[in-house]
Amino acid sequence: MQKDKSVENYVIETLLSLGASKVDDSIKFIKPELQIRHKTGVKYTVDEVDMSDPSSPIVNAYRYDETGSGVVPIQITKKEFKDYDPV
Repeated sequence: MQKDKSVENYVIETLLSLGASKVDDSIKFIKPELQIRHKTGVKYTVDEVDMSDPSSPIVNAYRYDETGSGVVPIQITKKEFKDYDPV
């Protein structure tokens, strides 16, 4: 259990140093330039990282639809992290 807490603290400190803010059990990114790219080439903007379960964080991100008039939200699980790279 101690290991999970130290990993959680490390992740939170790193994300906060990158411009995030902590809101309850989530890390909120305000800067729109924080983007990730799926292995298919689709870019997403990271909105927040849910750390309510430190051993299984969830990244909430979004992209605009093809028309640019709507938003397509996604949740990325720890298992899927390998499919994304920073932009």
